[in-house]
Amino acid sequence: MDKDPVRIGRINIKVEKALGYDFGENIFCYISEEKLREFASRWPSGYLKKVEESAHIMKNPLYVGIDTKNKRLYYVKEYIVNNSSFKKACLVLSFEKQLSLMDIIALDEKKMALISRTTRFVAAKS
Repeated sequence: MDKDPVRIGRINIKVEKALGYDFGENIFCYISEEKLREFASRWPSGYLKKVEESAHIMKNPLYVGIDTKNKRLYYVKEYIVNNSSFKKACLVLSFEKQLSLMDIIALDEKKMALISRTTRFVAAKS
């Protein structure tokens, strides 16, 4: 029997306003037990840290994107790696039913171009 999903964060009002989209009561983001198992398989030694960092990204993203056709949200945050280069991490969320974490990806220019075909990105900071 599956356990209840774990709440990892919420869409804040600043993000809703920036996106110009009303999520109604569907503002809390969850991760399912199935998705946790998938992450544990992909990142055996670091999946809990990635899930924990997801909550931080939701609180303070650099950019957010919305794809209303596919019911996807993208939360992007930039990190300094080895004190020399920048890397972007991206949360992929579904808001088709319950807001849920689908994936955590490294976002390079090629992936950003692909996602941007159907997604409108805005700065999350005012």
